[in-house]
Amino acid sequence: IVIVTVLASIAAWQSQALMARLIFYPPAVARGQVDRFVTRSYVNPYLELQIIDGLSYTLNTFAEERSQFFGRFTSSNYGDGDPSTAQIQEQTSTNYLLDNILSYKKIFGAHGINATFVYGFQKNEWQQMDAFSDKLGTDLLGYHAIDLSASEDQRFSWDTDEWGRAYLVGRVGYDYDDRYVVTLTMRRDGSSKYTGDNKYGYFPSYSVA
Repeated sequence: IVIVTVLASIAAWQSQALMARLIFYPPAVARGQVDRFVTRSYVNPYLELQIIDGLSYTLNTFAEERSQFFGRFTSSNYGDGDPSTAQIQEQTSTNYLLDNILSYKKIFGAHGINATFVYGFQKNEWQQMDAFSDKLGTDLLGYHAIDLSASEDQRFSWDTDEWGRAYLVGRVGYDYDDRYVVTLTMRRDGSSKYTGDNKYGYFPSYSVA
């Protein structure tokens, strides 16, 4: 008999974390503008299979996508002779994780055995674009006029980051009469963040109670 349990959650939201619209000075000249918009979407499917008595398989996953827009404009009327400035920043990130979990639990009289084995991985990708401009050709368009300036007054930057990890975990436990417990655990982690040529680490442990 196979028992299947499937759960999934999907959500998406957009927030306008900070927004300061045009502030006008007489005679109706824009002083500045700051906008920030964040959009986040994620899904979290979960699957559980009861294979036989005491043995089950679980699939746990998560995926998320996040994007952020930031726009800033300062008018030349804001300071004492300072030029108008604009900045646009766009940032995106993607993160996903997957766990395969096999579990076994059985009681034989006064003896109990339980075991768990996990294989999983996670990956994250991030990128960000920044554009800056001084001495805009007009104040009427706010930061949308970021390209209306001379090339020597424009600056751009592009940053990216990517990392991942994979892991194997094995745990075996034995108990007698629900009083004496022995647990052995071995974990193998691989990560792109580890320095040097060796990207894997082994972490054994045990407990007796």
